[in-house]
Amino acid sequence: MEKILTNYDDGLKLRYVENKNSGIVVMNITDFKIMKERMERLEEKHRWIPVAGQLPEVGVQVLITTGDGEVEADFLEKPGVWFWGQEEYTAVAWMSLPEPYKPVN
Repeated sequence: MEKILTNYDDGLKLRYVENKNSGIVVMNITDFKIMKERMERLEEKHRWIPVAGQLPEVGVQVLITTGDGEVEADFLEKPGVWFWGQEEYTAVAWMSLPEPYKPVN
């Protein structure tokens, strides 16, 4: 028996296939390619970007990695100047914040 568990707007379908001993979730090659493309888009969107190569827009909140390895949500005040409260520090990399949580209806 095959049952579609989820059918996404981009064509991805997750299927549940049951045999006499157990059931498994499967995807065909088209579904696999769609899933792979989704993962690549997410990896590109949510990757650490070295500040030596590119800076975010001034005033836009991002995640940063500081010179001493801490991760903070902060913003670039002006090119090369990061502030956390009253403290100025060095950032080595940044990434965009994820989308806020949205409950599933």
